[in-house]
Amino acid sequence: MSGITERWEYKRICSHLDTLSPELSGHIRRLPALPEETAVAAGGYLLAGCCDSTNEIWVVLCREKIWQLPGDWLTEKLEKLIKAGGIDLTDDYEYANLLAALAIFEKAAKKLAGMGLASPNLEVREYAADYLAEPTSYDKLIAQTKAQLESWQ
Repeated sequence: MSGITERWEYKRICSHLDTLSPELSGHIRRLPALPEETAVAAGGYLLAGCCDSTNEIWVVLCREKIWQLPGDWLTEKLEKLIKAGGIDLTDDYEYANLLAALAIFEKAAKKLAGMGLASPNLEVREYAADYLAEPTSYDKLIAQTKAQLESWQ
């Protein structure tokens, strides 16, 4: 990721993570082993970054970090991470981006879809129902995101 590491987005994400725990950005897989308050703050920050509506690079970089975490941990902490990230599950854009970020983790995505089915927002409920009806519908998006990350290396 030599080119991408020079971008301000990458530097800002890493700086924030490293403020929460020294060198966390380079060792994101250790996040679940950190004290829960720190781990939830960092995970919530990354999930919120996956929902950003203004910067595709930011979204992709946050997804890349999230995808390195254990799916079981994400599933277990999902509600806390959403709360810590200030993610609005009634906002269809935020919900759709969060679902796209978590689709690689079947259990976490199904849990999020269950939350979405209870939303007062019809569009959120539709995203959730569509995912549950066809979970593999996000496979193309995941592959595109991975290809984008590889092209930046």
